[in-house]
Amino acid sequence: MASDSEFLDDLHKGDDSAWNRILPELRKLAIRSAKRPRLKLNYADAEDCAQKALSDLHSWLTEEAEPPKQI
Repeated sequence: MASDSEFLDDLHKGDDSAWNRILPELRKLAIRSAKRPRLKLNYADAEDCAQKALSDLHSWLTEEAEPPKQI
């Protein structure tokens, strides 16, 4: 099993197996975050927000883009 550092390096390189391993947990976390009551989003909108957050994270890690903006 790879160390955390190696795993993060694999994510940064865009390694598909690393992304496939972490994506389900990140998606759950992103949806849970978007479903916070004060945001008042329905499930479909929360999924859209989660997908955008994951897309921004992927771009940031693999393309050395600017870090995602905080809400």
